Amino acid sequence: PAMQAVYEGILRAAASDAAVLVTGEPGTERQRAARTVHDLSDCRQAPFRVVECGGLNREPHVALSGLAEAVQGRTLFLDEPGRADLEAQRRLLQVLEGGAGKAGVRLIAGGRRDLAALVENGAMRRDLFYRIQTLTIHLPPLRERREDIPLLVDHFLQELGNAGDRSLVTGDVLGEMMRREWPGNVRELKQELQRFLHDRPEPGLVEGPSTTAAEPLARVLDEQRGDAYRVAMAHFEKSLFIKALERHCWHRADAARTLGLPLRTFYRKMNRLGLGRRK
Repeated sequence: PAMQAVYEGILRAAASDAAVLVTGEPGTERQRAARTVHDLSDCRQAPFRVVECGGLNREPHVALSGLAEAVQGRTLFLDEPGRADLEAQRRLLQVLEGGAGKAGVRLIAGGRRDLAALVENGAMRRDLFYRIQTLTIHLPPLRERREDIPLLVDHFLQELGNAGDRSLVTGDVLGEMMRREWPGNVRELKQELQRFLHDRPEPGLVEGPSTTAAEPLARVLDEQRGDAYRVAMAHFEKSLFIKALERHCWHRADAARTLGLPLRTFYRKMNRLGLGRRK
């Protein structure tokens, strides 16, 4: 449900020319969300350029000069505008006022912090804040949507070319993933999964400093249980269906729309999961 709100926000933003602010903790993939808005918009054929705003403090004249020359006909993703100092913000605003809003330029910003609080503290220009925030998309941290973890694991296994290695992700491993806080969010989950698949230690090998971060999951990886992954996935899929149904008072069509499934597929999965009748 949390990500459904994100998807709806992305679709609304893609259908509009308004500036967009994408907020979220590190690792929630703000840039990917911005790129998706771009790819679904009318200016998808235009280049997508990332501007690291923290770097504008070091060489503002050179950096902003190059940006001014290339601003036309692009989607600009301003990464962490709150990291630019006030002088860099002033010059950045000059570039935006001179270029954005013309010739198909699309402006998207992304940041982890509350920009409104930065404005109140005097660390961000109010005019720049209003220039970059019209529509807002908030990406929830992974710890607030743990039910997505099995789906993300399945997705990353395929993306990494390890779809045949599902037997490595046992029920114990998945359970450990569900318990972790994941401060690095989705990006950390993908990196940890990649490390476990390719660099997990041999049984009995003492782990060195380089594997310290993987210790909790590396330990349970030694306990292989052949069918546990399939059972765990079915358990979490059933949990997702129950949550969607309860959210809509067991109105199946509304629950199916929440999960993004055709109604026929939804009914078929309900029967397979033993949810054919309301409990």
